[in-house]
Amino acid sequence: MRLYDYVASANCYEARLLLAQLGCDYERVPIDIFSGDTLTDDFAAINPTRSTPVLETDDGRLLQESNAILWYLADGSEYLPDDPFERAHVLKWLILEQSDVMYGIGGLRFRLLTGRWTPDEPAAVQRRELGLDTLGMLETHLQDASFFVGDRYSIADISLYAYTHTAPDAGFELDDYPAVTGVAAPRRAAAGIHERPRAVSRERAGRRRLVGLRLRLPAEGASAEALNPVGSPPNFRAPPHRTARSWSGSRCYHWRSDCSSEFCTPSVQS
Repeated sequence: MRLYDYVASANCYEARLLLAQLGCDYERVPIDIFSGDTLTDDFAAINPTRSTPVLETDDGRLLQESNAILWYLADGSEYLPDDPFERAHVLKWLILEQSDVMYGIGGLRFRLLTGRWTPDEPAAVQRRELGLDTLGMLETHLQDASFFVGDRYSIADISLYAYTHTAPDAGFELDDYPAVTGVAAPRRAAAGIHERPRAVSRERAGRRRLVGLRLRLPAEGASAEALNPVGSPPNFRAPPHRTARSWSGSRCYHWRSDCSSEFCTPSVQS
């Protein structure tokens, strides 16, 4: 099994975390979005939307999108409930993670860290308002619950933890949300790690150096790349001449400002 993975992405981190907690042996294939790794024809064959992560199964099938990967990996395990109603609630949180957490926290974090936005720009202020509303929603839910679904840790907790714990990178004060970031949150994330320390991530030769890894929940026997979510590789801040672009209905990953694609518009990557 292989995971095509960009280390600074929390979407990729959640897949690495679940693989570690399941004790899966897999090969991690580092992908650097700023060096053009996703722009090749080979990567387009793996994922036409040119995003990470991508999971390749042992029999060669490919699965894209982080929450789809979580669902596939967790099926039949304790991390995905058997009860249809609880499964529906897991799906609800996975949808909200992409629509609210990713958009209001993850997207803002990306644009601020890469210098595409400044905190006082109207678009950044709008994203921050969504992020604040989202953190408030999570805080309210966790005031009366130890986990997001039922009475046990699930992929809903993994998915929501991934970008929520990076919120300070986007200027959010997580001390204002004790139910989200207090003792319970690290325990939710650590519970499966410490019970399942068998994950091994085999790096390809010549893997890129990783710096600034943030999560402080090591597991004996699991690699730092597998368990630490979001680093800042040396080139995470894109050169000033590069411009992220997108078009309606899909994405253009030609980060160069001189991109000649007819689909490009001078907007920011979604």
